[in-house]
Amino acid sequence: MSSLSAPMAIRRAPPNTPIPFDYATTPHGTIYSSTPRGTRIIYDRSTLLTLANSPLSHTPPKDLAYIPGVTKSASAPSAGFLHPNTSTHQKSHLSQETHSADEDDDEEGVEEEDVDEKLSRSSASIGG
Repeated sequence: MSSLSAPMAIRRAPPNTPIPFDYATTPHGTIYSSTPRGTRIIYDRSTLLTLANSPLSHTPPKDLAYIPGVTKSASAPSAGFLHPNTSTHQKSHLSQETHSADEDDDEEGVEEEDVDEKLSRSSASIGG
């Protein structure tokens, strides 16, 4: 039995060639993508245009925390961002401290003195 198929032309791109802007789209505007775990996502052009006009798609979201280099470039925060040092920044109940920092400093100082005393005693007992 003979095959009536013709060889398919293959184009090879040189290394470091940028991917075309419309790489994952069809002529009608459908976009194909996938998640890191391999779930296939298909976006229709009309759906994307509808979502673009949604209030949820406006950036930055209200009360977005300002994280330099993550939520915005390292420049000054804009009006939509809350800077961590502002008075409106709210801490989680999990991150609240139950004691003052002065108590920690005092305890660390005592621990350092105890270690120094033990080292001096051990070196004295070894040496003589």
